[in-house]
Amino acid sequence: MSETARPVAASSRILALDVLRGVAVFGILFVNIAVMSGPIVWAMAPDPQAAAPLPDTLIWAGTKALCEGKFIALFSLMFGMGLQLQTSRLDARGQPVNRIYVRRLLVLAVFGAIHGALLWWGDILFVYATVGFVVFWAHRWPARRKLQLAAVLLGAGWLLQSSNLALGALFWDPDPPPMNIPPEALAALPESLPPWIHEAFRQTDPLAMASTLEIGAYGQGPWVWSGGFRLVTWLAMVLLNYPFGGILLWVGGMFFAGMAALQSGLFDEDSPWPRRLVLVALPVGLLFEIGTTGVLVATGSHPYSPLGVAMWVVSYFSKLALAGGYLGAVIVLTRRVPFLLRALAAPGRLALTLYLMQTVLVTSVMLHWGGGLFGQLGRPELLGIVLAVILLQLVFANLWLVVFSMGPLERLWRWLTYGRARPVG
Repeated sequence: MSETARPVAASSRILALDVLRGVAVFGILFVNIAVMSGPIVWAMAPDPQAAAPLPDTLIWAGTKALCEGKFIALFSLMFGMGLQLQTSRLDARGQPVNRIYVRRLLVLAVFGAIHGALLWWGDILFVYATVGFVVFWAHRWPARRKLQLAAVLLGAGWLLQSSNLALGALFWDPDPPPMNIPPEALAALPESLPPWIHEAFRQTDPLAMASTLEIGAYGQGPWVWSGGFRLVTWLAMVLLNYPFGGILLWVGGMFFAGMAALQSGLFDEDSPWPRRLVLVALPVGLLFEIGTTGVLVATGSHPYSPLGVAMWVVSYFSKLALAGGYLGAVIVLTRRVPFLLRALAAPGRLALTLYLMQTVLVTSVMLHWGGGLFGQLGRPELLGIVLAVILLQLVFANLWLVVFSMGPLERLWRWLTYGRARPVG
């Protein structure tokens, strides 16, 4: 007879895995802040409407070269590793893996749907749950087969995303024709509509019109407009962008890669792979990421111009290399100077809580029901907010775990999964 289903004991945790999760959850905020605080088109370049100030350009370039695509890759690898670790431990205890893990993923999907539909459309949790339903059935497969699947899925994701971007580049117009809405159509707009809608439809630049609508909805409201924009955008991401944009393939590949890495003993003390990642993947990733970003900055090319797409096609794999370099560096440092990184383990143990807390903190500053600063801040101010949030969460996570054994949302997740909240041991 199997034991009663229960969560993993705290004493069985892997320090490097927690530290990596903490690094990832903080790192993705450097990228997410751009689309949490301003129109989507503003995140694509330093300033799509005019020449950006030098500080904005440098921060955009640094974020693109060092953060964009790297920390979400780490976060995805960590999810795959966690999936493999949890299912293996459930198997070892003779517990019903399928029933427990399906329930766990269902709860995560609910968290993600609430987050995406009601708080921020850029949620990743629903995607993780969706892909997890497919991937976790392979947890007993050998590492070699999982690595092969990872290569196939990542390659397919590259082909699909490259094709979509190349097609978009064919129709990309750096100077789109003006949109001249007839005066009688403007006069027919109901006066009851918010002022920012009238202002948006007086714009002749399509990008300016889209930006004005987004800034108005999120920055000025009311709720019916901001909620409607958010819900429609999230549904478009879930139903169109993620499946047809190659995101689901990419996430599945990262999950399989993480599962294979854990199975292969990446965290073993005698594993040579972390050091190899530091010596090879880290410099190669840095070289190509700095190089491709430098080309965009030097030429003034928009990321969705033909040259920008060409740079993306190259950097798809260099992003993964740099993420692997970060992975190896954290493991090596955790082995040699664990006391220096131990403070980051606490945020890793509260990764779900902190990820959702970041949305609440940032949106309370940006959206109309809070500070109403959506679309009003430059990149230096946004960088200051990111650093302040990270410092706050770092202190919060370490203090929280002095009193409690897990984060509040982690406790709820485990309770809904196992029927009990406290770990054994």
